Amino acid sequence: MHSAAGGEKMARDKMKWTVVAFVAAMVLRVASVFLPNILWNWHIFTWIAHARLTDRITSFAIAAESWGWVLEWSPAMIGSGFLVDFGVACSFFAGAVFAWGLLGPYLVSVDLAFGESSNSTDAALPGLVSYTAMSNTYSSAEYPSPRYWLLWPGVACTLAVAFLELLCQSNKIWKLASTAFTGLLQSLVCRRNTTSFQYEAVDQDSHQTSEKPVRNNDIESWMWLPGLIVVIVAALFIFLFQFSMPLLEAVVALVLSLSMTLIAIQATGATDTTPINAISKVSQIALGTITRASGASVEAAQRLNLVGASITNISACQGCDLMGDFRVGFLLGTPAHLQYAAQLMGTLVASLVAPAIFLLFATAYPCIISGDASTCDFPAPTVAAWRAVAVVASTPNPSIPLSSIYVSVLMAAISSVLVVAKHILCSSGHAWTKPYWPNMMIFGLAFTLPNAQTATTMMIGGVVAAIWRAKSVKRFEMYAFGVAAGFVAGEGIGGTINCALSILGLA
Repeated sequence: MHSAAGGEKMARDKMKWTVVAFVAAMVLRVASVFLPNILWNWHIFTWIAHARLTDRITSFAIAAESWGWVLEWSPAMIGSGFLVDFGVACSFFAGAVFAWGLLGPYLVSVDLAFGESSNSTDAALPGLVSYTAMSNTYSSAEYPSPRYWLLWPGVACTLAVAFLELLCQSNKIWKLASTAFTGLLQSLVCRRNTTSFQYEAVDQDSHQTSEKPVRNNDIESWMWLPGLIVVIVAALFIFLFQFSMPLLEAVVALVLSLSMTLIAIQATGATDTTPINAISKVSQIALGTITRASGASVEAAQRLNLVGASITNISACQGCDLMGDFRVGFLLGTPAHLQYAAQLMGTLVASLVAPAIFLLFATAYPCIISGDASTCDFPAPTVAAWRAVAVVASTPNPSIPLSSIYVSVLMAAISSVLVVAKHILCSSGHAWTKPYWPNMMIFGLAFTLPNAQTATTMMIGGVVAAIWRAKSVKRFEMYAFGVAAGFVAGEGIGGTINCALSILGLA
């Protein structure tokens, strides 16, 4: 949009593609409620099973349907395939194939994991089995579901990759911490030299720089320090009276939140990968250990480590997003203090709207907050991971299958070796190999999903993007990101409309 300031036609073309993608995605999402198996989910293996070609083919098709191999035409995930590197989409799909096409069926065949009879109405087939149960019955070491069994290798893999990536960037993280601490002291003790850090406008035509530059566009301490103090005090009171969190543990949670957020910002800037899950698990385990040592009940320990970890998660997410905004603003020459004011207003609105949106979705789809639901329109894979880690961090004897622990250690070791090898090779004159290394974090993420639908849809988007780029790099770079944004936004708005229709009983 900004680069097209001197070319109105280019801006109109980009906006037209974005609007068309937005409307198409929104209409598809709303219409799919009334024709789900035609417009949204294609149960190809159900069609094959109904054809009754041979007994072997029919049995294979029923098994594939049971393991969730369904095509889901989600515009948001197709758009995500446009946005991510093709290697990332391949790693995601490879993880799904390995977890839900190879390892999962093997576990069931040797009685290391177990399924339950499916009552799905999407694919009416005799003999269907559900392998995604996360109820208490199927979340034990003795009788785990494949989803519960696979969850731990996925969590171990993502944690190992995240921490190794951070370790490989340790010198930069130390420099970041020391610079931030020094700058904070300087801003509090004495007035900073306002010429130390200045934005510089990028090269632009003379007609694009008609506005006068701002003499002082820095963010002064008085703009953020009073608000920070108010938020900290309010958080301590809310922790104490709403969640019964002791003051000391609340302070520890806030300190962990600050330190983990700085690490997440550094990791995002250096690797373009935000290790939100990893740093959240650090807070979960740390706070779970503290509460368990203090003699708190298991229920209280689970509640407190989830609350503390959520603070880390929220602050890291917001910190990385807002710092990304500042980076874009720096490249565009936007005054930092004006951008900061806009972020404050946006954050205030979001803090009020986000809970309302969650309540809307939870009312329309109660399975979101039901731990026993085996199927749901919103699988929310990270929720299962958070719940599992909360149980492990707060239970003296966590119920994890021994075989799953062995595979978790193996996957963590393999992922660590690959991460270290990639950094060594890429820093020793072989940077050209970087796009060809597997992304083990996204590979492990596929293990935490309840099926392969998301990875398959993203892979389709990645293939379409690769073909589009191969045919015309110029048109791809001009329109692809706008189309992807339209797909994501359109499905989001369409989903909100579906929520309202569901509550009104019209869908």
